[in-house]
Amino acid sequence: MTTKISAITIGEYLDYITVLWFDRGRARPPENGIDYLPLVEIMRQHAVLNGELDYLKLAFEYLLNSPEIDCTQFDGSNYPFSNAEIRAMIALAYKTIWHTSALPPQRHDVEIIGEYVEEWRRSA
Repeated sequence: MTTKISAITIGEYLDYITVLWFDRGRARPPENGIDYLPLVEIMRQHAVLNGELDYLKLAFEYLLNSPEIDCTQFDGSNYPFSNAEIRAMIALAYKTIWHTSALPPQRHDVEIIGEYVEEWRRSA
């Protein structure tokens, strides 16, 4: 059985980093990714509240194991983050939330889909 993860949901969680950073009056990304850590914690708290922390982990593992996926599609900010920058944010969040940078082997039973968040949540 394939586990489906909403691309919109991935973007929604990454917005806690990409959008909130600029909503706090900043014009450029931080020089050091460590400055994102308070926003990563906000992301984690929302995933816990929504009961989606396991799905977020699976999504991040899938993306980090799939270099062919362009992660700029998950950026909801107006700043032109590169694929490498978005991947670095995902890696930072993964390492911070789950206290490891070691990824499990790629799963082939995961699919990123374009459903709206509410539809995906009802089916998850």
